[in-house]
Amino acid sequence: MRKYTHLMVIGGLIAFGAGCGSSGNKDGGGDDGGVGCGAAPVELCQTPGSEVALPGDISVDTNLSSDCTYTISGENTFVTACTTSIEAGTTIEGTGGFAFVVTQNGRVEAVGTASEPIVFTSGVPEGSRAAGNWGGVVLLGTAPLSWGNSTCDGTMGNCVANIEGLAPTVNEGLFGGDDPGHDCGTLRYVRIEFAGNELSQDNELNGLSVGGCGTGTELSYIQVHRGLDDGVEFFGGTVTIDHLVVSGTGDDGLDWDQGWQGGADHFVVHHFAGSSEDPRGIEADNNKNDPPSAPRSNPTIECGTLIADDGATADRGVLLRRGTLGRLDRLIITGFPSAGFDIRNKEEGSTVNLEDDWPDNLVLENSYLYENNPDYASGKSDDADDQSFPEPTRAGAGALDNTTGVDPDFGDIDGATDNSSAPDYRADGITDAGAFCDTTTNWLADWTDFPEN
Repeated sequence: MRKYTHLMVIGGLIAFGAGCGSSGNKDGGGDDGGVGCGAAPVELCQTPGSEVALPGDISVDTNLSSDCTYTISGENTFVTACTTSIEAGTTIEGTGGFAFVVTQNGRVEAVGTASEPIVFTSGVPEGSRAAGNWGGVVLLGTAPLSWGNSTCDGTMGNCVANIEGLAPTVNEGLFGGDDPGHDCGTLRYVRIEFAGNELSQDNELNGLSVGGCGTGTELSYIQVHRGLDDGVEFFGGTVTIDHLVVSGTGDDGLDWDQGWQGGADHFVVHHFAGSSEDPRGIEADNNKNDPPSAPRSNPTIECGTLIADDGATADRGVLLRRGTLGRLDRLIITGFPSAGFDIRNKEEGSTVNLEDDWPDNLVLENSYLYENNPDYASGKSDDADDQSFPEPTRAGAGALDNTTGVDPDFGDIDGATDNSSAPDYRADGITDAGAFCDTTTNWLADWTDFPEN
């Protein structure tokens, strides 16, 4: 494992002192009287208008001012302790597949505004940017994973895992524990563009990877645009996310596994640049190695719009499998060429074990499916070992009180593919479901952007 120093000199300023423990709360923790958690934060921007390289290890309270642009290049940036605060309007540019990683002992307070969002983007010049130019944003905490509800002893394989997309030898990639309220920090009005990095096959960084973050974490008004792999993936934990836009992702829009107990509401997944074999709107698992293990994935997903452009590389709108539970309510699912909604029973103990024992908390309801092919998966899926249970033959199980054949009648959404205009995902034909249910306000206005390259 690469060793990190806790003494950094930036522009002649000694910026970092001895490392310290996590603040563990929103106010930065106790005051140690010097450089560290609770002390006056280190200001990395010393010359307004300049470009500042982020170090490999940030272990004291640190502020990233919008007066400078920050770069991640040559190594990952790990927030290993204390709180890194990022001001509204700040831009952070990455290259080389490297990521911004907040470890279990650190926190991030990235609080933008609708008029001044915080932007994590590619350091490649505009016009040449592409998915996978840099790694992405990773948040890691100590909330539970699907390891059996036993006492967590902190050991790998019992209740602690290493986040996907980082080498298993990197201790900063560990996450999981027994604190459902763990606070990884805040992301509010944040855009993440052209991210994602493949470490090895099926081991990639996403636009936003969230491992073991708890209810103390706030994720609101986040856009992930043109990422190489998934838009947002939750690995266990209890955190919720709201007002999310995933546009032009290479693989799945929203993905969860390892016992995620949180939720998502008011979100858009728009598929138009899929590059994997099976890009889905939602792909959901519990634990692929032990599907019924507890705590079992069981999020509440509501008020979402999932769109696959006509002719786009896409697969299913929603796929539930490998032991996941979950209540999905008031969704609009449209345009997916393989199925709108699919529940699978891959093996003993998986999502649905016995047809006569359908879980009450595995359901899609009050939702609209339109021009998927088909709306509900039927018979065997593309995997010969995966049995799909379609709504028409399993009345009352899996899909309840949903509507097909109603055109959502979205506004002009074509601008999402080339930034020619601001897309309007409001559905005039449906008012009681989708990303704008319960509101007429276009909550995407001002802070989102859809650059092609």
